[in-house]
Amino acid sequence: GLSEAVSGFGGVWRRFDFAGRLPSGAVGYDDYAHNVEKILSCMEGARSINGGRVIAIFQPHGFKPLQFMRDELFRQLESRLREGDVFGMIPVYYAGGTSSFSPTSEEVIEVFRRDGLKSYCYWQSRDDVEKFLASTTGADDVVLVMGARDNSLSDWARNMACVKA
Repeated sequence: GLSEAVSGFGGVWRRFDFAGRLPSGAVGYDDYAHNVEKILSCMEGARSINGGRVIAIFQPHGFKPLQFMRDELFRQLESRLREGDVFGMIPVYYAGGTSSFSPTSEEVIEVFRRDGLKSYCYWQSRDDVEKFLASTTGADDVVLVMGARDNSLSDWARNMACVKA
């Protein structure tokens, strides 16, 4: 019956999947969030877990989607990021099909920093993210890895959160 089906349901892949703990003690989560509503929802969920900061790492899933969402994303982040929270981007995941390679993640974050009051970061590489997290996170923080289409994000989140219980 229904109860057997529900009890066997393993969840939805890449929807607030626990990735583990980072060496700093921060908890890591992986999520498919790729639009403003889902990014904000994921960040709100993270906020409910620990008392610390939320460090959100977003990989846009194309140049056009980033262009389409950037203004609303900025407005929402400015009103919702708390003191100490960080929203950052890594380079756009490019899967082909566009004639324009604009805006880049770096360009968008430059505008957010220029016009905003909150904390925004741009990281050129995943290694740069890991160095940032190693030097800035603590045990009360929640680290989110968000983005669509690039399934390697899940492996990366789990590899960063490599501390075994």
